[in-house]
Amino acid sequence: MTLFVDQTGQLGGAELCLADVASGRADSRVLLFSDGPFADLLRERNVPVEILPLKGSAARVTKQAGPAALLASVPGLTAHLAALSRRMKEADVVYLNTAKALVHGAAANLIARRPLVFHLHDLPNREHFSRANLAILMAAASRVDLVIANSQAVADEYGKAGGRTSVAVVPNGFDPARYANIPAEAIASVSSEWNPHRRPVVSIFGRIARWKGQHVLIEAARQIPEATFRIIGEPLFTDDDRAYARELQTLAQPMGDRVQFLGFRTDIPVLMAASDIVVHCSTAPEPFGRVLVEAMLSGKPVIAADAGGPREIVKEGVTGFLTPPGDVNTLADALRKVLADAALRERMGQAGRERAERRFSLSAVRQKTNTLLDRLSRKA
Repeated sequence: MTLFVDQTGQLGGAELCLADVASGRADSRVLLFSDGPFADLLRERNVPVEILPLKGSAARVTKQAGPAALLASVPGLTAHLAALSRRMKEADVVYLNTAKALVHGAAANLIARRPLVFHLHDLPNREHFSRANLAILMAAASRVDLVIANSQAVADEYGKAGGRTSVAVVPNGFDPARYANIPAEAIASVSSEWNPHRRPVVSIFGRIARWKGQHVLIEAARQIPEATFRIIGEPLFTDDDRAYARELQTLAQPMGDRVQFLGFRTDIPVLMAASDIVVHCSTAPEPFGRVLVEAMLSGKPVIAADAGGPREIVKEGVTGFLTPPGDVNTLADALRKVLADAALRERMGQAGRERAERRFSLSAVRQKTNTLLDRLSRKA
């Protein structure tokens, strides 16, 4: 049995990746530290799920937590780690999908003694982690048997941070069929509801967080009055995420209905099909960039921040453009260029679809991941 462990019941890129891997492996079980939409998705895919709640101050520790917060969380961890260890003992291999799952899993494994895989979805540096949390992360990662990195950029950053465990680069996988042949009536319905003026549509997808850079797109939107800009996603994890969401609303207010906040949506393929361009604006390097692959599978040109994983996804000038992170004017220039040229949008969309189908096939990613897990299972 393969036990997948994740800290959250919310849906993020790491969780969508886990769902794809776990649902393609016959012996999967998933253990989460909280309930929510992610657990619902797993149940829909007939993946067994157990919720092992993390309570008190331990549940509130984030990547940016300092030493005081980490120390305060210790008393609440004892019973949780004991219960986690008992579940891990039943597994042939344990797949730790997030940083918090890694730290807890590595500690529980002092008793369970199971082969461990850590799927590193984040760039392990000070832009994403506090100094104390980064030190803990790297210490815990040294106790696993294999690290899976979702991009070469993440693997390289892991090495720079002092990582010693063997690393396999496995990108996120996608089912092209999910983004193909979207019903015309579904696209028309979205357009009728959200774009009655029939303006060109520029969309950004992802959770609301400062480093995701939704404010960069809103600032660029000031320079392009002929387009509608959609922000899809909501703040998920921290008070600062929620404060940032309120700041975005204030920033966008002068532009009226040209900037639209759609919140959390499950109809992502339809919303992408109803867009003309998909933008990625992270101000810090992105570990991978799921929405870019999804947009390319939807046949849309993409404009992405030129750092981290997107450099491995976007082919400059062919499937879209890469712009300096946080550079509002360069982003606006790229948007104007693509919006003004329907033939260019069509060429980039077609090239993007072909590239995404070739490089990010879900079946190939599942096969590679299963091979790695099977190899470790035989050592149990």
